[in-house]
Order: sequence, then structure tokens, then C-alpha cells
Amino acid sequence: MFECMITDYYEGRVTKAVKWVDIETGQVLRYIAEAVLGVVNDPKGLQGDLNSLTFEQRWAIRERALLDAGRADEARAHETRKDHERSINKWREVFGPEFPPFE
Repeated sequence: MFECMITDYYEGRVTKAVKWVDIETGQVLRYIAEAVLGVVNDPKGLQGDLNSLTFEQRWAIRERALLDAGRADEARAHETRKDHERSINKWREVFGPEFPPFE
């Protein structure tokens, strides 16, 4: 379902994805925050709505996606200011401890 939402985001755009995915991460997460609340259709047309989550689950994903969208924006802002350590640390908040630390 997550992959379908991301595909829907890019299919609905006039321009293609940029080379550096971090530039669009905040926008994609904001899209997911709204898309998860509704119907997510199976692109093959076999299963209909792929979104079988409860309202509480959908809302929790929405809230986390919005939080991480803000974090992604902060990470990009730090990178723009050449503060790479703070940028990487912020990305780790988005993607978790498996994201490579700043070295």
C-alpha cells in the first residue's frame, strides 16, 4: 500500500522525480499523510482498496508522516547551510537508527 501511495504521488505530477530523492521527501510524506486517510486502489485492479487499516492506524500514520515531513524539511535546511552533521542526525530521526550516522 505504501508503494502504491508513492506511485500515485509521482503519477499525479507533471514533472518527474528529481535525481536527489531527499529534495522531495517532505512533499511525499505530506502526500502520504493525506492519502492514508482514504482509499488506496490496487493499481492492477484486482483487490480494490488496499487500505484495510483502522481509523486509528490511519491517523497514527498521518501524524507520523507529518512529523517526519517537518524533520525532512529541517534536514534539508541544515544541508543547505552546510551543517551536514545536524542534517544527518535529523535524517536519522526520520529513518531510524539504521540510517548511517555522521562520520
